[in-house]
Amino acid sequence: MSEYLSKAKVEKCFLKLEARLLETAKDLRGHFTAQFYKDRAKEISTMREELLSGEFAPEPVKKVWTVRAIVDDYLSDIECDNNKDIEDIVRDFLEVQEYDGLYGEECGCDLKILMACGNPNANECRAGYKSLPGEDEYEDGNHPEFDYYIGDKENPEVSP
Repeated sequence: MSEYLSKAKVEKCFLKLEARLLETAKDLRGHFTAQFYKDRAKEISTMREELLSGEFAPEPVKKVWTVRAIVDDYLSDIECDNNKDIEDIVRDFLEVQEYDGLYGEECGCDLKILMACGNPNANECRAGYKSLPGEDEYEDGNHPEFDYYIGDKENPEVSP
């Protein structure tokens, strides 16, 4: 399954937008805003050409991998091992995708103590990366509660 529209569909959208902008500019002929619409149509045309030439690559949207999404993805594979439990499925996924653990609103766990709570929230717990406590955690001589946190940002300074 592709997370992106096909090039043909994107090109069609660009062409429709370009046509609408030019049509609006034509309707506004003589009005000072007509040039604005012509300029936008030219920008859209340039973007479309870059896309078709391969020069324009949209940033990929990173999927949020909840426990439920990980298990659903695993079970959609025809040749999956039906004898694996949820923890094994999630652990294998996290290791292959190079995540450091899971995190949610109130908790986090790394691969060493994965699902230590024994009852992860399938819709809330999501794949994440280790990060160091923030500067504010050290104010007034206080030490942070943990040596690291699990969250959505990759941090190369923290070893897994």
